[in-house]
Amino acid sequence: MVTDNMYSSGKVLYDSVKYHFVRSDHMDKVLSSFQSNYQKRMFQQAGVQVGSQAAYELAVQGPIRPAELSEPVVYGLKCVHFKPPDFTIEVHCIGEYEEFLIRLIHDLGQKLRSAAICTGVQCIRYAQFTLEQSLLRKHWRLEHVIENIVHNEKIVDEMTRIQILPQLQDIRGTSSDGTNSILINR
Repeated sequence: MVTDNMYSSGKVLYDSVKYHFVRSDHMDKVLSSFQSNYQKRMFQQAGVQVGSQAAYELAVQGPIRPAELSEPVVYGLKCVHFKPPDFTIEVHCIGEYEEFLIRLIHDLGQKLRSAAICTGVQCIRYAQFTLEQSLLRKHWRLEHVIENIVHNEKIVDEMTRIQILPQLQDIRGTSSDGTNSILINR
């Protein structure tokens, strides 16, 4: 169906959009095209040509992260469930927001010459945090919340230690006997 605001709760404009001709391989092809366009944008934001040696060296270093996040950066798009008219898309990105994801689904429907609205969004990973660190509604009790905070503090400490130690190796001091010393304040 098509709604006025691209949400499933919006006012329905068309409810009899054809979708029987949409196949999973066609959806994979469109998602691959979207992903390719986003990757080209990442290299453009980094200021390098896509086929250049600089682009290769940048790609070898790992995921490209812009210095200033002006728009969402999409690393991967994949259809993980396809049973028309329902499907599930897995999106790997940073800097996303709800309207961006809903627009992505809307654009996917248009590219497939049909229509699509987003009926739900679920975040399965945020940095080092996964669904395993989340609490179910039935566990929204004080003892579970405190236990979860303690567990998550360990993850945050590990994240900051991993991010800080390489920087500290650049700020080493040399003592009078010639040995290196690192000062860490916590």
